[in-house]
Amino acid sequence: MEFPHLRRDTRYPYLDNVDVYSFVNNFDYTRWSEKTRVTLCNVNWNSDYRDVVAFESNDVRDGWFDSIEEEFVVELEQAARIVPEGFVKLPIPYDVMARFNYLFIDMPIATDSDHMIDYENIGGIRRWYFFIDEIAYRAPNTTEVRVSLDIWTNYSNDVAIKYMMLERGHAPVAYSDVDEYLSNPLENNRYLLSPDVNFGSDTKVTHSHFMCFSDSTKYLVFITTTAPSEIDVMGAVQYDQSNAWTAPTYADYYIGDSVARYGEQLLVYNYEFGDQGDYRSLYTPAKNGANDRLPSNVYAYAVLAQYCFVGNFLSALMRSHPNFINSIVTTLVVPSEMITLGTQHTIVNVPVYEVVGASQTHNMTLTKSLFNFPSEYQNFAKLYTFPYSVMELTDNDGKKIEVKIENTGQLSYTAEMSLAYPFLNLRVFFDGINGEGSESYTWRRIDGISASKTMGKDDWFEHCFDWPIPTYAIYMDGKTNYNLTSYNGLQNERRDALVGYHNSMRGANNARANAVDLANTAESNVNAEMVTLVNNMNRTRNTQEMNAQLSMATANANMNSSNKANTLIWGYTSNLANTSNEQTNACIAATTTAQNETSVATTDNSAIGSVVAGGLGGTATGIGIASGGGAAALAATGFAGLSTGGAALAIIGAGALLGAATSGVTAAANHVNATTVTQCSSTVAQATANKNDVMYLSGLTESGSTQTAINENNKTQTHNNNQCIGGTTDGSAITGGQIRNTTNCERDNTDETANTTNANAARTRGTSNNNSDYTRLVAELNAKEILENAQNKARARYDDARNIRPVAYGSYSGDSGPDYYETRGIQVKVRTQSVSAIRQAGDTFARYGYALNQVWDVEESGLVLMRHFTYWKASDIWTEYQYSSNNYVNRMIEDMFLNGVTIWSDPDEIGKVNIYDN
Repeated sequence: MEFPHLRRDTRYPYLDNVDVYSFVNNFDYTRWSEKTRVTLCNVNWNSDYRDVVAFESNDVRDGWFDSIEEEFVVELEQAARIVPEGFVKLPIPYDVMARFNYLFIDMPIATDSDHMIDYENIGGIRRWYFFIDEIAYRAPNTTEVRVSLDIWTNYSNDVAIKYMMLERGHAPVAYSDVDEYLSNPLENNRYLLSPDVNFGSDTKVTHSHFMCFSDSTKYLVFITTTAPSEIDVMGAVQYDQSNAWTAPTYADYYIGDSVARYGEQLLVYNYEFGDQGDYRSLYTPAKNGANDRLPSNVYAYAVLAQYCFVGNFLSALMRSHPNFINSIVTTLVVPSEMITLGTQHTIVNVPVYEVVGASQTHNMTLTKSLFNFPSEYQNFAKLYTFPYSVMELTDNDGKKIEVKIENTGQLSYTAEMSLAYPFLNLRVFFDGINGEGSESYTWRRIDGISASKTMGKDDWFEHCFDWPIPTYAIYMDGKTNYNLTSYNGLQNERRDALVGYHNSMRGANNARANAVDLANTAESNVNAEMVTLVNNMNRTRNTQEMNAQLSMATANANMNSSNKANTLIWGYTSNLANTSNEQTNACIAATTTAQNETSVATTDNSAIGSVVAGGLGGTATGIGIASGGGAAALAATGFAGLSTGGAALAIIGAGALLGAATSGVTAAANHVNATTVTQCSSTVAQATANKNDVMYLSGLTESGSTQTAINENNKTQTHNNNQCIGGTTDGSAITGGQIRNTTNCERDNTDETANTTNANAARTRGTSNNNSDYTRLVAELNAKEILENAQNKARARYDDARNIRPVAYGSYSGDSGPDYYETRGIQVKVRTQSVSAIRQAGDTFARYGYALNQVWDVEESGLVLMRHFTYWKASDIWTEYQYSSNNYVNRMIEDMFLNGVTIWSDPDEIGKVNIYDN
């Protein structure tokens, strides 16, 4: 072998003990052909195999290398094969070799296709790809190059990878579409939940959606004991001006055309206790009932809240149906979407509905926009999992529920309201968390009806919000409440007052009538007595005149004829005896008659006095007359006696009408009786004197008395007669004219006494009747004052009722804060890690994909999955060796995946593509 470029005298260094020429080469180099072609080029990958290119085939690979424009080709003239490993000297200057990092060698068939060496095969590898790992200058035109075989480029299409335990890579990125994942994260999170890089624990809210449960029309719901069957017939307050407060007026009660004995001022008009309202038809309903689930014994009715708080429904209801308010247990405000309206009723021209709670279900949709990721990270589904993202549910009571996005399925929430008092509740729970689907079951309600229900197969109870519905009170003013609870009692008080007034007026009117009747009767009795008195006086006058004439005749006879004394005396004695007997009998009869009249009068007076004393109890003036010895007796009983000619006039002092009537009649009777007795006493006394005279004269005759005795007796008798008839006292004779004058004087006195007594009786009657009128009038005024004061007392209670503390119907319960602040609802928040943490994780995912730790079917998916490059890192790998020549190649390929390799689809893009565009 010739080495034309070496000087013949040049020796190899350090070959003193080596005889190079002693090498025996048995290979026939004459069969080796020339045209071995070395091509230098630059590639974007290197021998650490972090980046490799996945050529679809060797032809594609070779074609790409052949298309490289900037390459350097050397054809070796010597017929020698380059060993695929180690160092090789190439006839290329160092400065040229330094510009390249890769080479591939095309070697012809040894020696050619027509003369192949032993065991050569047409299917052998003719092109080899090498990394230029190191170069060294050896001569101006020679560079020593250390090359290493590019295992992947040479053998990748000859090795089949079936499966690998993919520790990390872009395969799960390629198989996880964000939109598909968010449509049902629970079902589409297969490749996303392996623990991965995490660069922060703090989170921020990237999206918040407030699910308001009060964004619809509001209804005021009354929980009441009024059943639907009663609400239309429960009665209403009837208002009438005639029932208002008015001052009463009075009128007489007539029977026919005249006021009855008790009818004066008996009638009362406009006597009312009320304030125009008639509550008699009202009653507070209390009918026990039940809804379809609980025996709550109450009912729920709904009315548009605007009628209550903008209109005047509550005021009208209070005025017209306070009994309905009285039946209210509590009140609440609910949104229209949470109730189901039933049968409509009408109260005070406002529609009121029977109502039950309702249930509403709403679906929730998750979209990429909720997470507010930078655009370059929006397509990494793993960023929508914990800990990079989380969904947070909060209410306004401080309750917070954290929900992992990856645990949600077909996400929805259900809001259900219960109006089954006392369980007033709004429940909101989320379906599709940690499970999906539901099962059906049957629930038999208390009304006997079976209801079909469903139970979710998820953890809805862990993601549930329970809100007791706030309740409120309705206030009834004290006056209305007083009317409602006291109206009928007040009306009874009104009737009691009227009954009392009627009783008082009937009694006063009747007592006045009785007193008038008694006074009139008393006057009539006095008048009758005076008539009797005058008549008796006339009879007495006639008797006295007759007796005087007889006495004068006797005296004259005695004085004219003393010789005829015995005859006269005995004749006269006989006459006197007869006269005395007649007068005595007459006096006895008159006395008996007077006593009988007195007894009757006394009996009548007692009865009249009893009536007058019981009816009026007032005072009056009576007139009574007594004569003779009766005057003293009358004076002793309270009369002031005034006597004339043996008669006495007694005037009763001012006193009660009882005294007037009783004393007047009694005095009149006593006067008649006393006069009669006096007259009879005088007559009897005269007769007795005459009799004594006769007896005396007879005695004288018998004893032989002298004429002197007879004369003395006559003188005494004459004196007595003069005393009786008003004659002289000196014993002189009395003429007939004198006797008449005397008796006329007595008659005139009697007439004057009678007239005075009658006038006094008339005045007494007038005074008595006036006093009766006054007494009745006082009784009337008293009765009216009592009647009107009863009305005033009732009015005062009404007025006081205005200041009674308002009565609450219902009570306050629950938390009204969210309603007041208008925040009733649930806030659905999306929280993500900080921008820095997301960018760090996102860049990791962009460059290296997701941690997976699952078996991956490479044969099914292929190795190129992303737009530009695909990263693979396996913890184990299963390869099928099809054409690889040795175990080293196989092990090298496995090591590439175990260490992590990025497989590119376009070799020109390696290192030139933004990882966010992959």
